[in-house]
Amino acid sequence: MLVAFVLRLAVITVGHTYRITPRRDHFQFGWEMGRVGAALASGRGFSDPFGPPTGPTAWEPPLYPYLMAGVFRLFGVYSHASAFVLLTFSSLCSAVTCVPIFRMAKRCFGETVAVGSAWVWALLPSVMFWSTKVVWETSLSALLLTTLFLLTLEMEDRDGLRPWLEFGLLWGIAALNSTVLLSFLPASELWALYRRSRRGKRSLGGVVVASALFIACLLFGFTGEELDSGPVAMSFWFCAAVLPWLYEQSFKQAAAISRPLPDLGQRGLRQEIYVPPEAV
Repeated sequence: MLVAFVLRLAVITVGHTYRITPRRDHFQFGWEMGRVGAALASGRGFSDPFGPPTGPTAWEPPLYPYLMAGVFRLFGVYSHASAFVLLTFSSLCSAVTCVPIFRMAKRCFGETVAVGSAWVWALLPSVMFWSTKVVWETSLSALLLTTLFLLTLEMEDRDGLRPWLEFGLLWGIAALNSTVLLSFLPASELWALYRRSRRGKRSLGGVVVASALFIACLLFGFTGEELDSGPVAMSFWFCAAVLPWLYEQSFKQAAAISRPLPDLGQRGLRQEIYVPPEAV
């Protein structure tokens, strides 16, 4: 874990990845999350994901934009210092992810596979890219997902309410960070219940506690003065419910659009493709 963090920190420092381009009014500094974080830091509330004032938004879950807003307030909006802090935080999350990966692999496949899996995660360049170059919730989501996966596996061995408290709290935090992670929630809970039932352990009380804590996290994160209006609050719940499906559909549409056009000839192309005047 320490080696992974030092390597990522070295990439940020030596590669100057914290010097994010200011083009398009710093849009590459967190993209929509960066815009919402800047709006929060500027006192405009959870709004304006594309730059111009558009009012309250449900474009992104609230956790990471609020984290960015706190960093912006302390180190400056879109500053190099803010970028360094956020990338260092992502690198720390990515490095700590080695721990649940090791424990999951050791539980399922043995210590040899566990050590190799942890080292692959620590040294793989494509993993380091997301934590050292991109200001986004990716590394935090990876840490939450692997921790939840490990907790799901360990639920059958643990007794009492504490594991259920951890289960509900972690899933609540994961939902506030990235609604895409919720696609794993049904499988996670069903697997935990199935494995516990095979051991003759009761789970009804724990499920109630975990569900209550999960809902409390959602209510805490998805309410506030910027979400007082009914349509905006409902849009948050809508995103939490169907956003994974929407992502899948959008990728399918993007793939269909990116297919090469048939050879229609010069006259056919003029008839099939519309070029807006401002693009000429």
